[in-house]
Amino acid sequence: MTVAIVIPTIDGRAEDFDRCVTAYQQTAPGARLYIERDHPSCGHAWIAGAEKAALDGFDYLHFTADDLEPHPGWLEAAIETVDKGMIPAPLVYAPNGLLESAGLAGFGLNTTYQDWMPIEGTTVPFLTREMWQTVGMIPVHYCSDLWVSTVGRWHGWETVVRENMVFTHYTAPAARNYGRAGSDTQEYIRLVREANAARQAA
Repeated sequence: MTVAIVIPTIDGRAEDFDRCVTAYQQTAPGARLYIERDHPSCGHAWIAGAEKAALDGFDYLHFTADDLEPHPGWLEAAIETVDKGMIPAPLVYAPNGLLESAGLAGFGLNTTYQDWMPIEGTTVPFLTREMWQTVGMIPVHYCSDLWVSTVGRWHGWETVVRENMVFTHYTAPAARNYGRAGSDTQEYIRLVREANAARQAA
């Protein structure tokens, strides 16, 4: 089993990058890390890394960022999910413990999350080789993670929340933008909606 992990880098995040790489080495021993530098965007870097990984051969492909720290157990949950023909969506927390996202729960989900619950989209995509060859990726300015779930639905693959697939996002905006959402997804969604309504009314 070969896992390829693509990590774009951004200048000025050396501490985040070191933490990220160390965590992946510890939680995904034996995985091949593809560090992508000097690209115009995260999306372009993901594509470049994936193309290199495809030449080397891989069974599973994971896209991430240099400010994310995976927690133990994420890889097992991700593999279990894609082997069942679904796309995993992780829980992503800010460093202070506030929930940033449950997949893309902040974009309108209105039911409490639970493990294996269908959801609109994923962040930090994880795919089998066959999924990658089917979905591909588009060269966008930011990470094209929503693309994976959108195209995946056309092929009958649900995106599901996996609560034991956890990451810490060191530049997460959760505390700054939405107040103390804690680990309560419902509270997070409520705060996101309030913030969006305030922007629209301004």
